[in-house]
Amino acid sequence: MSYSHLDCRAVALCAYGSAFLADRLTLEDFHRQAAFADVVMQFRHENGQLWTADYVQWLLFLRQRGIARLVLLSNEELLEYVPLAEPPRSLGSILCISDEGAEVWVRQKEPVLFEAINTTYPNNAHWAAPIETYWQRPLPQSPRPVEVVDWNVFRTQCLEQVMNMPIAEVREIGQCWQSQPCKPYIGPFSGCAEWQALPLTPYNLTSEYGHMLLQLLERLDGWYTNFTHGKNDGSPFWSFSEEEQNALGEWHDKVQYWQQRCLLSLANQEVDVFTSLPAWQQGWAVLPITDSHANIMPSTKRTVVRTAFYFMAALIFVIGLCTGLFYLFANYFWPTSAIVAFVLLIDNWKQKKAVTRNKP
Repeated sequence: MSYSHLDCRAVALCAYGSAFLADRLTLEDFHRQAAFADVVMQFRHENGQLWTADYVQWLLFLRQRGIARLVLLSNEELLEYVPLAEPPRSLGSILCISDEGAEVWVRQKEPVLFEAINTTYPNNAHWAAPIETYWQRPLPQSPRPVEVVDWNVFRTQCLEQVMNMPIAEVREIGQCWQSQPCKPYIGPFSGCAEWQALPLTPYNLTSEYGHMLLQLLERLDGWYTNFTHGKNDGSPFWSFSEEEQNALGEWHDKVQYWQQRCLLSLANQEVDVFTSLPAWQQGWAVLPITDSHANIMPSTKRTVVRTAFYFMAALIFVIGLCTGLFYLFANYFWPTSAIVAFVLLIDNWKQKKAVTRNKP
């Protein structure tokens, strides 16, 4: 699977939300995250009542109710907790844990109202932004303890399964990945503004392996998609036997499996490993973004504004000069002409004098 915006948004919401509820991060540290841009996130009670249409208000609402931890569930885990729930097509089930109990919020379709009326109503596809609706569901049983991820073991197991493909291009991708410096994984938001390019989850030494593995798995997934694409006539894939093609497909299934496991593990990492400041301020990673507490306009926008200002100033000066000369010539033609002629003569005399001085 390629990382969809839905998956990554759910991961970011859980990871940053847990850090916020545990007072490890403030809203200022992550509210500009690209995952939360250009989308309308609604949160409804199970009876349809709208709690809020803003994830920030939802997090504040959870904190007020004593929620201390968010856990992203797979569809299998959701069905274990709520057997009759309709699981989302991707990651989108959030378990909210407090000292008094727990509840689950499931991303499902926004309800269609007034079905009995024979009228065509606009749907969210025509809105300025897509709508994602999370529904509150009761939890009939106590939540199980969240598994603590050992990233060293996780990394070893993942690499053993995804790097065992005897294809030179796969080995080259692995070697290139190992030679590159560690850096946070941004997610499928490469086209976002520079000041929105925050890590998909809080980035530190503990979660570093997870971010690096996501980058490797994304490259392997992209290579497989291109290698097996129907329009890639020059790919050696079409010369493979049926057994070799099936083996490659099974290998890709492993890549997808570890993609989902890695996303879930990053979303549910222990809140104790979070820091009170973003990772780029701790020196763990250098990100091309501004300080999270400075309201600084992006450099591209500053350049455009500065250029427009200089252009308008020059235009006003030229218009004023032309207007002044026109006024003088229209009302005081002979005096103005005499002054202009005198200035030109003085300038010509200075030029001749300078030429005479420069002669040997």
